[in-house]
Parts: sequence; C-alpha cells; structure tokens
Amino acid sequence: MRETYGGAVEIMELDDNRVTFSSKGIDTDEGNVLIAAEKNLFQKLLYDGVEGYNDDKPLVERNSSILDAFFHGKYQKELMGIKTGKQNVKSSLAYRAYVISSQLDGKPTKNVEGKYEGTAVITINNAGLMNYLRMNKVILDGDTVVIKEDVRVGRPNFLQRRRNSQ
Repeated sequence: MRETYGGAVEIMELDDNRVTFSSKGIDTDEGNVLIAAEKNLFQKLLYDGVEGYNDDKPLVERNSSILDAFFHGKYQKELMGIKTGKQNVKSSLAYRAYVISSQLDGKPTKNVEGKYEGTAVITINNAGLMNYLRMNKVILDGDTVVIKEDVRVGRPNFLQRRRNSQ
C-alpha cells in the first residue's frame, strides 16, 4: 500500500523541459510539509496521473523496484547506487534530482486532524524525469520498444554486425 503525502495536485505551467505544479502536503511536523508536498506531486505523477499532464495518465506503465527509492532513502544505496553518507536523508531522496525549485505558498496551517498542511509551488525537470523513467524501462514507449522489437525479429545489432564482418 502506498503512503499518502497530501492531496490535490494541479498543473500551473508546462513546456517540454520544465513543468510547474501546485501540490498539497500534509504532515504531523510543520517542517516536513514541503517535503510531503513534493512526495505527493511525484506520487500523483507516477501512479495516479495529473489533469493536463501526460494525457491525464500516470507515468508508470509497469512496477519497478527502483521507484521505491524515489520516496525512501533506505532503498537508494541498494537500488540506485546513491550513497547518502552523512547527508540528511530527506534532502538526498531520488525525486529531489528532478526538482528545480519548490517553496510553500504561505505558512502551513493545522487541519481538523491536528496535522499541518500547506500548498507548495514546485517546478520539475520534466525532460530529465522522463529520460530516467524510460532508461529504467518504467515507461515502455518510443524507441525503447522499437529497439527491442528489432532485436526479436532477427535484425543484427551493432555488435553482431561487427562480429559477422570479421
């Protein structure tokens, strides 16, 4: 079961390389509301979809263990080869590599459950994120599938051609 980090996510500005969103974050600690909003954004992008982005569809087309590292620092060293060392685990989470800027829109407020909530404006590196997901075969479209199909139908790849010509 996936964790819940917040609520609504809306797209504010979109181009090929950068996308700006507003994302709601909820946490028991006021200081973690921005982190919760960032995690909420990536959770929605990956698993639920956001209206106006990627045809309203989630980015993830198949499960992959590398996605756990997006939200949980303990998986990074094992799954992604990222050493956290003495860094603060919150700042070394994998999704942070795709955050260009993020800031809370005002001070977090307490809700009826006694948790803090706030809305953040977050700009992400869209091209980098998409490239990472394609490279790790979480998104199975475009050239990745074509290359695999070419190999299956018997077309020689570069190394096979080289061996055959020797």
